[in-house]
Amino acid sequence: MNPEIFFVTGKGGVGKSTVAAALAIKKAKSGRKTLLVEIGDQSFYKDFFGLSSVGHEPTMVQENFSVALWTGQSCLREYILHLIKVETLYRLFFENAVMRAFINVAPALPELAIMGKATSGPRNHGPKLPFDCIIIDCYATGHFAAL
Repeated sequence: MNPEIFFVTGKGGVGKSTVAAALAIKKAKSGRKTLLVEIGDQSFYKDFFGLSSVGHEPTMVQENFSVALWTGQSCLREYILHLIKVETLYRLFFENAVMRAFINVAPALPELAIMGKATSGPRNHGPKLPFDCIIIDCYATGHFAAL
């Protein structure tokens, strides 16, 4: 069965992260294996849930409930490694100044990588996520259009 995917967005500073967390906790308490994802470089949920760290790989908060922090770069790296399966090749081709410059200016590449990760299960392409429900705490409304 494909996971339910929820995108939570809104004007910055209105409590969308709190709403996303509440929705994720509710889904987890109902028995759904739930992943709460925040997009960006810094984790709000690290302090919110009193965790030592939140990174790309899910961190369990409680039964049926995990959190993760995704960036376009971390999602792209995971996808490429899933395809080529050799980290040395990844580093050779993608961790050099020329390719980093290309990746940084490629329109919407970070957003495509994030959406690709979130939808890899339903599309049967890329690494699958072992969750029944994925709640994505998205960018503020103005930046959400890129997704």
